[in-house]
Amino acid sequence: MTSTIIILPGGERFQLEWRRTDPERWERRLKAKYDESRSAERSDKARCLCQHRGAALPLQIRYRADSHSYHLAVWPNEGPLHEKTCPFYKPDPEKSGRASYVNGVIREGEDGDVAVTLSIGLRRKGPPRPVDDTPLPASDRPGQARQRRMTPLGLLHLLWERAGLTEWRPQFARHRTPTVALGRIASAGTRIRAQGRLISDLLCPVAQGMKGSDGVSMPLSGRKERKTICS
Repeated sequence: MTSTIIILPGGERFQLEWRRTDPERWERRLKAKYDESRSAERSDKARCLCQHRGAALPLQIRYRADSHSYHLAVWPNEGPLHEKTCPFYKPDPEKSGRASYVNGVIREGEDGDVAVTLSIGLRRKGPPRPVDDTPLPASDRPGQARQRRMTPLGLLHLLWERAGLTEWRPQFARHRTPTVALGRIASAGTRIRAQGRLISDLLCPVAQGMKGSDGVSMPLSGRKERKTICS
């Protein structure tokens, strides 16, 4: 599915791009349909164009009291049922690295943003300290999720997943260049937080051959920080 059309309760057509291009219209229409969506039957709720076993997949209209804003969200456990090209698609956690983490390591908000618990600090004070290779505490039950914190490698895996780079899509043909891929990763970093900080503020993604005016390799994004996570 390449369309970004959303059908609101009552059959009104809604553009997903309005969140970026016309935020006032986005808020106004979702607010107008909020109560109707909550009381509607499953088949009459807001929905995208995806179907599962012949039935439309509903979406939630959610309200965030902290920001006084409205947004659309996938229904719990239904992300993997959406088409892979749908903005509401989410990989099955049991078929990805997420299954190895205990509850609470990856916390997904109602608006789709993610907060993670990392195994490293994001602020460095004084000289670097030796890396502690001691295994983190883990569950001793076989077959259970074991990791209680996410390593930097795990974070890079999450970034690739959130950037949609773990699955092949037709629109990637001849366009999945290092610069495009890193651009998607940088964008994904704006939706992930660790220790209260946006990962995009710490990223320094650099593609081979990217040069600045002085001939020095240039990062695609990222600000000056004491610690960066490079990809």
